[in-house]
Amino acid sequence: MEKIYGSPIRQDGLMKVGRNRWDLFYGYGKDDDNEVGWNWRKTFDHQPTLEEVKDTIITQINSNAQKAILEGYEWNGHQVWLSDENQRNYTLAYGLAKDGDLKSMPTVKLGSDDNPLLYTFKDIEELTSFTLGVQAHIQGCLESAWKEKEEIDWSLFD
Repeated sequence: MEKIYGSPIRQDGLMKVGRNRWDLFYGYGKDDDNEVGWNWRKTFDHQPTLEEVKDTIITQINSNAQKAILEGYEWNGHQVWLSDENQRNYTLAYGLAKDGDLKSMPTVKLGSDDNPLLYTFKDIEELTSFTLGVQAHIQGCLESAWKEKEEIDWSLFD
């Protein structure tokens, strides 16, 4: 789906806009840097089945959740990139430090590639705070996606 700007309201639904064109609209939001709202839109060259509509919308929600997990966490004012590999590394470092098997506290890269900050945790309490924050962020993103999926009124797309 693609973001289409210019909408003042949410417009969930499926609209026939030509002989062989149907537009699926879903969701609504506003970006910080844009005063007008947006909807997600996908264009079909056939009338999509409800299953196609569901698959398209659920895929978009999952993609949004994954992006929020990956890019949306900040710790001490710095963005934390939460790729799958980084999540595993943070969890492993925390486990080793908690068990006393780590000779020194881990160092992580915070911020962006353009403006990186290498940070070494001071102690296990600080690492625990960081790791629990990561887990809370991931859980919050997942719960938000689950809630969004539960609240969809599929009758708007029949």
